[in-house]
Amino acid sequence: MISMLHFGDSCEKSGESPVSHIIGLFNQASSQAKTTLTINLCYHLAQQGKKVLAVDMDTHAWLTKQMNVSPDEFLTTIYDVLVNQEPASIFSNDYQFDFIPANKQLSTLEAVLSQSNDRQFRLKKALMPFLKEYDYIMIDCPPNLGLLSVMCMVAVTHVLVPIETTEKGIQGAKDFLPTFQNVRQNLNKKLKLAGVIPTKYDGRRSHHKLKLETIHKSFSKAKIPVYPAIGLYTDFENAWDEAKPLAAYNSKHIAVNSLKKIAQELVDLQ
Repeated sequence: MISMLHFGDSCEKSGESPVSHIIGLFNQASSQAKTTLTINLCYHLAQQGKKVLAVDMDTHAWLTKQMNVSPDEFLTTIYDVLVNQEPASIFSNDYQFDFIPANKQLSTLEAVLSQSNDRQFRLKKALMPFLKEYDYIMIDCPPNLGLLSVMCMVAVTHVLVPIETTEKGIQGAKDFLPTFQNVRQNLNKKLKLAGVIPTKYDGRRSHHKLKLETIHKSFSKAKIPVYPAIGLYTDFENAWDEAKPLAAYNSKHIAVNSLKKIAQELVDLQ
């Protein structure tokens, strides 16, 4: 069940300590399991007692759709927050984390804000009221390197990179790194790379094994953490079809332990 929380309602629940981490999931390539990971990691962080807010910054609004509601049903979305600088409307779901929805209007944002001098900083500004309300803010970022992605990188403390164990996934991650470095140098000097997560891994395929080795060699050499690989399992698709985190669909699934471990690593981030 989706319900709306009034602006500032969460403050009484989570104390006065500032948010520990704002984490954006990025890869320039599409179909890297960004939304799946965002939802599942939010779920497992919430299961650990953390107060979690998910923000949908993808123009396809997949995270919003996975809340089992049509994006068009929301009167206020992240678009209104960024364009009109309205207070964010926060919604709860059945899985103990809150979210800010998106819809197709988000695809027009770059053109609408083209003349705004502060456009790169609007998401950061919009999230500031929640820094004492949430332990984690997780952002599902778009699969491109346009204004929306730059907004996200300016706002976050950490970047997490899902990489499908294919050449497309690896290349998308490599293409993203120069933009990451540019933003860190010029717009967000505190920006950190939390690590990479190999996704859609099928250990029966030699090609996937080779690509997983490449991911480990390339990123470990650069001292970038490589998290446990997330397998290519039909139950991820089944859980997606039912708009559920994997653990809520099948709590005994082998991939649940990997997701729990990654969530714990995020708790331990510096």
